[in-house]
Amino acid sequence: MQRHDLPVTRRGDLTDEQWERIYPYLPVGRKGRSFNNVRDTFLFKEMLPMTKQTLSVTEMFSSIMELLEQAGYAKHTLWGNMYGSIRSVVSFYHEKGICDYDPAVTLEFLQTVERCYLDGEICREYYNAQKRAARKFEMFHATGTLTWECTKRTSRYQLNEEYSRLLDAFLSSRDFHENTKWDFAWAVRRYLSFFQEKGIPSMDRASINDSREFVIGAAASMAAGSLHNLLCYVRQFHIFLKDSGEKAPDCISLFSYHVPRKMPVRGYVLRARMTQAKT
Repeated sequence: MQRHDLPVTRRGDLTDEQWERIYPYLPVGRKGRSFNNVRDTFLFKEMLPMTKQTLSVTEMFSSIMELLEQAGYAKHTLWGNMYGSIRSVVSFYHEKGICDYDPAVTLEFLQTVERCYLDGEICREYYNAQKRAARKFEMFHATGTLTWECTKRTSRYQLNEEYSRLLDAFLSSRDFHENTKWDFAWAVRRYLSFFQEKGIPSMDRASINDSREFVIGAAASMAAGSLHNLLCYVRQFHIFLKDSGEKAPDCISLFSYHVPRKMPVRGYVLRARMTQAKT
């Protein structure tokens, strides 16, 4: 899931030098432009000026993977999803016969993948993954750690006492992996916060129509993959509520709606399917 809880620094908060320094590492938005808002960009100020230490890219790769694992990323995520993009930076260096890290070479790597993206050879998701990988090397070279990925995670969704009780009970009901636990917590916090903002102080006063409204709103603002995850996580929360005897609307079938990860979901389609799920 996207991390929407970190402090946001805008372009105007940075000097031109800082902006030019971090701009190549920012993800590209849906219209092909980099985002104007950078989350936690004050961390990138540590990258100025650059350190002068000599580091092997191969050793950096091993250290980066180890730091990410220590930060709570699951092994299957690291070695199944992130390994390829991070390793591609090392391969680029080796193809040039270079062993030691050099910011100029990393910038050349970014320029190369940008050309591939603009020429339609790679998709936006792959392009952004390559930029994130390069950013990890740059951050590690400058600071010796990965402050961006290892920042302690907090939430912007502040819950009342009753909803906090339900969330804590849910998170204590099973042995979550540290990284997966955050994903569940974020999804359930967002879900419960929706009710709280509607003036519904507890789940026993909520209805399935309220939950359906939440899903429709999420579908209008989230990508298919993120929506798929959100429904799965909240469905598990409702299973917990039912098994533990908590008073709440039975929304298990509602959140069992299948969302193909690669297919955009339109609100009007989802509304019709949700009506079918209820009946």
